Amino acid sequence: MNAAVFRMVRRETGGRGRTAVMLALGLLVVVLAGLATLASSLSARGELGVINASGLTLLVPVGSLLVATGALGEMRDSGTLSYLWLRPVARWRIAILAYAAVLVRALPLTALPVALAGLIVGGVQGAFAGLLSAAFATVAYTAVFLLLGLLSRRAVLIGLVYVALWEGVVAGLGTGPARVAIRTYARSVLDGVGGVQARDAEVSTLTAVVVLVAVTVVAVGLIAQRLQRLDVP
Repeated sequence: MNAAVFRMVRRETGGRGRTAVMLALGLLVVVLAGLATLASSLSARGELGVINASGLTLLVPVGSLLVATGALGEMRDSGTLSYLWLRPVARWRIAILAYAAVLVRALPLTALPVALAGLIVGGVQGAFAGLLSAAFATVAYTAVFLLLGLLSRRAVLIGLVYVALWEGVVAGLGTGPARVAIRTYARSVLDGVGGVQARDAEVSTLTAVVVLVAVTVVAVGLIAQRLQRLDVP
C-alpha cells in the first residue's frame, strides 16, 4: 500500500516539461563551470563561487520548486488526491511518502549536475562539496516547496519570488535576512566541505546541516498537519 501511494505521487512529479527544464538547467550549470575554468585560473573560493552561482543559486532551488509543487498541489487541483483518502494509510505517512517521492525525483537532477560542475572547477574536493551542498539544499527546498504547493495554487510564482527576491536580493542585505534563506546554509556546507571558511551568516558546516534538516522535518510535519485537516471531495 505504501508503495502504491509513493508511485502515485511520483507520477505527478514527472512531467516532461518540468524535467526538460531541469535537464537544461543542469546542462547550463556544467557548461558555465567549463567556461569559467577555461576563462581563468580560479582560487579555491572562486571555484566554490562558480558552483554557488550556477548550482545553488539557480538549479537547486528552481529545480526543487518545479518538482515539488507539481506533486500534492496538482493532485489536489485535479481531484486525484481524493484517491489517497480511500487508502488505509495514515495522512502523516502520506506526507512522508509524498516527500520521499519528490526527493527521489529531484535529487539526481539537482545534485549530480552540481557535483559534475564541482569536479570540473575543483577536482574531487569540488565535486564532493558540490554534491553534499546541493543534496542538503534539495532536501530542504523540496520539503518547503511541497508544503507551499499544498497551501497555494500560485506556489510556483510564490516560490520564484522567494528565490529571486528574498534569497537573491534581501538575504544579501544583512545577517538577519540571510539566516532565513535556505541558500545561506547550503553555501555554508559548500564552503565548509570545500575547505574555505564560511562567510554567509557566519554559520559552521555542522550548524548549517542541522538547520537544513530541521527545516525539512518541520515542513514535512506541517504537510502532515495540513493533510489531516484537508477535505478533498
